[in-house]
Amino acid sequence: MILIDSKALMAFLVLCAATAHAEAASPITLEVDARDTIQGIQHAHLIVPVHAGSVTLAYPKWIPGEHAADGPITQLVSLEIKAGGQALAWRRDTHDSFLFHVEVPRGGETLDVRFDYLSPPKVFADGYGRTPNVTSHLVTLLFNHFVLYPREASADAVTIKAAVRLPVGWKFDSALHPQRLEGDTLFLPTVSLYTLVDSPLFAGEYFRSIPLTQGTGGTRISIVANAPGDLAVSDTTRNRDQG
Repeated sequence: MILIDSKALMAFLVLCAATAHAEAASPITLEVDARDTIQGIQHAHLIVPVHAGSVTLAYPKWIPGEHAADGPITQLVSLEIKAGGQALAWRRDTHDSFLFHVEVPRGGETLDVRFDYLSPPKVFADGYGRTPNVTSHLVTLLFNHFVLYPREASADAVTIKAAVRLPVGWKFDSALHPQRLEGDTLFLPTVSLYTLVDSPLFAGEYFRSIPLTQGTGGTRISIVANAPGDLAVSDTTRNRDQG
């Protein structure tokens, strides 16, 4: 017979629940440096809350609008993972190339993750991630390009606080309104991974926003282009879109 102290058991369960809640409440922080528009290299830096022991990080595979497991994993390069300033060895899953396994040392609470995303220089197939998303004058940021997250968590449960650094003077638009701007960096609100992936950001040297409706829930068309002349929209087209 095994005797269990009910009060001790209750305290243990409360502690476990509190710990799990704390982990769930801690967002991943993401910094994207999108200033290298000449080479089309975008730099991602994440701080990922984890636990000591075996951890599997996942790169988003199923992307809204794609209807297929085709996240652009081939453009992820130069992956580095650290904990407490110490570089950690990682290995690719033998059956699923979207998964990365790493051993977090005792006392480790976060992973410092860095990698680069390479915008293709030209179209090589259908689908997002297989066409250029950077030119010398504009950039389309799809946030699924820049995220690694603990595999056991759902896209709705993972929260991310993202910041994006853009070329100086560029304007932007997104479904997510920045909480603040500091120089060339915009800070987005903390949202779920699902919401972040579903909220791409467009930015460019040549930018125009055209309001369509006013008031609560107002709509607009925002245009980024490679040349100023490409921003032109005729009155006929604009009136038709507003009708």
